[in-house]
Amino acid sequence: MKEFLISVAITFLMALGIAVVGGMAVNQLPLDNVYTFKLKYMEENCEEIKTLVMGHSQFEWGLNPHALGDSTFMLAMSGRVSYYDEALLRRYLPRMHKLETVIMPLHYSFDGFDGFYENDKDRAAFIYHYYRDMGIPYPKHFYHYIPYHYKMLKNDGVPRDSMDKLGYRKLTRKFAGADTWWACNQGAQGAYRASLTGIARMCQEKGVRLIVVTPPSAQAFLNMTTESKIQKLHDMMDSVAREYPVEYRNYLVDSAFRDNNLYYDATHLNLTGATLFAERLVRDFGL
Repeated sequence: MKEFLISVAITFLMALGIAVVGGMAVNQLPLDNVYTFKLKYMEENCEEIKTLVMGHSQFEWGLNPHALGDSTFMLAMSGRVSYYDEALLRRYLPRMHKLETVIMPLHYSFDGFDGFYENDKDRAAFIYHYYRDMGIPYPKHFYHYIPYHYKMLKNDGVPRDSMDKLGYRKLTRKFAGADTWWACNQGAQGAYRASLTGIARMCQEKGVRLIVVTPPSAQAFLNMTTESKIQKLHDMMDSVAREYPVEYRNYLVDSAFRDNNLYYDATHLNLTGATLFAERLVRDFGL
C-alpha cells in the first residue's frame, strides 16, 4: 500500500510538472496582438517605408499617420520606453532603403524615466510582449520583473479590431479629465538620452532625418508641470543636437491644442486632435 501511494504521488507530481511546463510553453507562444501585427508588417514591408513613427501611446493614438504622407507606418506602441525604439531601429534600419524620416516623441512626464517600470509593476507585461512577441531581449535592469510576467501578461487585443493597416489605433472618446497617474515622475533622464543618441547616430549614418517632438497635453496635465522640468527637455535635446542632426519642437503648451475636445484624456489626443497634430507636423517640418 505504501509503495502504491508513493507511486501515485510521484505520478501526480510528474503530471503537475508537465502541466506547469506546458502552461509556460503555451504562454511563450506568440499571440495575435498589436505587437505581432507590427512585427509582421515590418518584416514584410519595411523596405517600402519612407516615414517611420516610433514611441509610445501618445503617438500610437495621438498622431494620425494617414496625414503624414505616402508610405508611413506607425510602429509606436503603448507602454514603450526608448530602449525598444533603439532595438527595433537597429534591427530594421539596414533593410529600410527608402526610409527618409524617423519621428519620435519626448514627453515631459514619460520618456527616459529611469524608474518607470520599477514604480509600475503592471507594466512588466509590456516588457514581456517585446520579449515574447517581438524577440527583443530584456534590458539588464528589467530582469527582476521576469517573475511577474506569467501572471500579468495579457493578449492586448486583436489587431484587426484595434488598428488600421498603418498601425494606428484611434481614440474617439471625449476628454475625461486629468488621467495622469505618472505626472510626478522625474522627466527626461539618462536612459532616454542614451537611446536617443544611439538612434541619432544610426539615422546620421543612414542619411535619415530624425524629428523629435513633445506632443501637446490638455490643461489638466499642464497644471502639474514645472518650468524647470520643461527646460530639462530642451537642455537634453540641445546636448544631443550638438552631436547629431536632430530636429526638435515642443508642442506641450501650444495654443492650437488647448481645446479639451481634441483629447481622449489629459495626455492623449483623440482622432480629431491626432489628425490636427499630424497636419501641423507636415507644415512645420515640411513633410
